[in-house]
Amino acid sequence: MIKNLVIKTIATAIIALGTAISAHASAEGDSMLVQDEQEIRVIVGGEPVEFDVPPQIIDGEIMVPMRAIFEALDLEMEWDEEAQTITTDTRNSLANNVIWEIGSTIITKLNEGYTSYSMIDVPPK
Repeated sequence: MIKNLVIKTIATAIIALGTAISAHASAEGDSMLVQDEQEIRVIVGGEPVEFDVPPQIIDGEIMVPMRAIFEALDLEMEWDEEAQTITTDTRNSLANNVIWEIGSTIITKLNEGYTSYSMIDVPPK
């Protein structure tokens, strides 16, 4: 369950959802991004995620501060100022570590013995 939950939650949070969507939940029903006319809310494990900076719509894309989502999923993360990357330790998920580069639409997944890549619609900012 955690394998798909981590990737689906992260994907739900940053993939372009557009303004017409009202809700999106993972197959397990543990995470959700809900947009109404006043605010965008993120639910992880049935609990609302609190953000320092609220999620917002930028150029028609829903942008969500990922730190709070990573913390809600109990994922360790590390910011590398020089490389402008965020590395998350997803433990027993689909990848041991996931690297998000600011401004890049490519996510790097480091697995035991191999590296894979995924494309996202909107780069982290």
